[in-house]
Amino acid sequence: MEVENYMGGGSDMQHRDALDVVQEFSYELSKMSGKCLDIGSGPGDITKDMLLPMLGENAEIVGADVSQAMVNYARKNYCDSKRLSYMVLNIETSELPADQIGKYDNALSFYCLHWCNDLRRAFENIYKLLRPNGKALTMFIGRHGGFNAYTELQQVPKYRSYLQVITKIIVLIILE
Repeated sequence: MEVENYMGGGSDMQHRDALDVVQEFSYELSKMSGKCLDIGSGPGDITKDMLLPMLGENAEIVGADVSQAMVNYARKNYCDSKRLSYMVLNIETSELPADQIGKYDNALSFYCLHWCNDLRRAFENIYKLLRPNGKALTMFIGRHGGFNAYTELQQVPKYRSYLQVITKIIVLIILE
């Protein structure tokens, strides 16, 4: 159900904005080769339909998501290429899998990192996952007018328990 709710909801904006970034950086993406990691790949549609076609012919891409349900969905629906696979990975983990460290030439992430409670650790992990001279292209929300609404709603007892993580994320982004 988690995946169906995601796919039925606000993913239109994510697709539009990801397409804008992919088009803007199309030359750089076309030059990418080797192993690429798509962090926060969710159900896998953007990874397969937008990123994979833009990458160089010698590039392989691994879609990574914290949700096993998303990875299962991606494997079932978007894994028909020898150049594409999916795995579970928490980019905020304190211990990255040893076999993943220094494995990737490129890291990509669209609309994922702003959900991290520990953005510093997420970027430290991206650095660790990359080989020397690896490149990263990320897109995330740094500030948005809607954040004010979240902080206002958090003051209402009825909604407070739902917005604890959001408040941490907003503070982290503003202070970092």
